[in-house]
Amino acid sequence: MADRPKQSEGGDRKDDSLNHGGFLVRRIGCIALAIYALGLSGCGFIASTNVEYGPRFFGGIRYDCGDILPGSFPLGALCALLDFPFSLLADVLFLPVNLAETLRNSRTDTSPTIIDGFIVEGGESDVETFDVITSSPLRDTLKALVNAHITVLQRANGNLTESVVRGTTRTENTGYFSLLHDTDTPWETIRIERAGFRSVEIAVSHLHNLTDREFWKFHSLLIRMRKS
Repeated sequence: MADRPKQSEGGDRKDDSLNHGGFLVRRIGCIALAIYALGLSGCGFIASTNVEYGPRFFGGIRYDCGDILPGSFPLGALCALLDFPFSLLADVLFLPVNLAETLRNSRTDTSPTIIDGFIVEGGESDVETFDVITSSPLRDTLKALVNAHITVLQRANGNLTESVVRGTTRTENTGYFSLLHDTDTPWETIRIERAGFRSVEIAVSHLHNLTDREFWKFHSLLIRMRKS
């Protein structure tokens, strides 16, 4: 009877090393994915509650859908999809806390909403005249406009009339302004004027609800004016 060929010991060791190497690669990949998932988990809830808006109903998934999802595609959509179940779980667990905080604020906070921001010089290529941005100091690359005047128009008896507004209605050296919005004074238009520049009118209907103090606590307007 013919002898069966023997497999070389070198071949066995090579196969074992390949299998072991593949196992290590798969294991490292799983660990990396787990670390990424843990780092991402609930970031919508954390960012919404502690950074952007403060406590609010289902703020985590609202942040995923309203802030992360519209980001750069497809990364924004992927991050929102991966984070959604974790933020939903955090929203449900913290629902009683957010409910109590919201009710407490609605009973005790009667202060006006502060609508603030910066007015800067825009270029001819700028399409949008304003942006809603996360509150932060004005970037050095932007040129602040001093002495720009802000007026607020409200509708009364079918006509637009100028509303008396408290705050800094004429920009400072940094281009900064602030307006105090009372809940019993509905605004319709914010108008910005400055000599040598085209006036800008912002329909309040295009802005986030002005009565949402928590939102405007963390957001500001960046208004661009082009030379006339």
